[in-house]
Parts: sequence; C-alpha cells; structure tokens
Amino acid sequence: MLVRMTTMTSLDGRTHARAADVRRPAPDTTPFVSLRLADGGAPRGALSGAVRHAIEAHANLTPSQRLSLAAPSDLPRLYTRAEAAQLIDSLRAAGASVAVVAPHTY
Repeated sequence: MLVRMTTMTSLDGRTHARAADVRRPAPDTTPFVSLRLADGGAPRGALSGAVRHAIEAHANLTPSQRLSLAAPSDLPRLYTRAEAAQLIDSLRAAGASVAVVAPHTY
C-alpha cells in the first residue's frame, strides 16, 4: 500500500506540514518456498537410497515425516530459498526430480 504525503499550505503561503516521500512497505525478508518431489530416482517413483540419504541430511524433517514420504509428493515443510537450493541440489545429484511449487511470504 502506497501512501503519499503532500504539503499543506495556507492561503497566505505558509507551510503547515512538511512533505514526506512516498511510504513503501518494508521488503519481505523471509520468503519461503514449497518443494515437490516428482520422482524419487527408483523404479515406479519410489525413493532410492541416495535420495533418502539426501532427505535425511538436508530436509530437516522429523523421523515420522521422513518415513511417510513417497514420490510424487510435496515435502511437508516450507524452506527458505537457501535451504531449498541446497536440498534441490542434493536431491538432483541423488537422481530425484524436484521442483519449487510456489513461493510463499509470511
């Protein structure tokens, strides 16, 4: 939302209020993304051992979340862009197909 402040002057030419620049909302500093695991790198879309190791090392999931994960599925938490980039690189190196679903800002 943009709010423009203007200068108010009286009829005799004196300024009553200072003009301010356009106010802009603060930039969002915590963008989050969701990741979708399209293929787990094993036959029939299952998760290969290398993909499971990458998930255990970089996905920061609870044990029950890791055990219930299958492909195709969305990973059950949001990641910062830096976390997502590292996880995507690890999963792709392990043979999985993964994509960013949608950026979220909170």
